[in-house]
Amino acid sequence: MHSVDDHSPWSDPTAEPDVAARGLEAYGRSLTASPVHVWCGKHTGSWWAFLDGRLIERPTALGVRQEIEAMFSSAHRTGEAAMTPHIPVRADRDAGRQPRRRGHFFRALFAGRPAVAG
Repeated sequence: MHSVDDHSPWSDPTAEPDVAARGLEAYGRSLTASPVHVWCGKHTGSWWAFLDGRLIERPTALGVRQEIEAMFSSAHRTGEAAMTPHIPVRADRDAGRQPRRRGHFFRALFAGRPAVAG
């Protein structure tokens, strides 16, 4: 397994986004059989990853790589992702509505929940 500090496309800030994205996808495929898709946002510069039915946004490619490693850390041992399914939590009735955060459409749409029902 690679260390976070090695010279890889995702840890090199001068690397082309496409090169870093392909490297992250290859790294994700080495840990799991689930599809892994990674891309860099053109307008925000944020890094996005679609991992095991979840959409994840991180500010850097290294953050996406760390998320891939955290999600699939036991995949090479058990064959399953090292995560628990999302369990929706009801908001406290007395709390009122939370103020809306300005953000990307996908962040508001998925909000950390699985992208696919299941």
